[in-house]
Amino acid sequence: MPDYEAFQRKEETDRARFEQLIAEGERRVTKQMLLIEQLRADGHDTAQAERFLAELRETLAEWHQTRADLTLVAQAYEVLEKVQGRPPESRT
Repeated sequence: MPDYEAFQRKEETDRARFEQLIAEGERRVTKQMLLIEQLRADGHDTAQAERFLAELRETLAEWHQTRADLTLVAQAYEVLEKVQGRPPESRT
């Protein structure tokens, strides 16, 4: 029989990790935006810095989606626990 509590603990750990990654990613995006502003103000080409910013934003969006996916899975298991009293894998 699967250990739902172990799943919950892992899911909470995973979500916490993605919270950290997202916060760090948002700081990096902000830092890169400020760098681009400074480069532009100094008359430098910003094409490479802007490409990197786009990559940072793309990665950040993926982390947001992963966190949302983890939340949905956890919510689904909570509903199943309430309705069935156990996750679907433990049915016999």
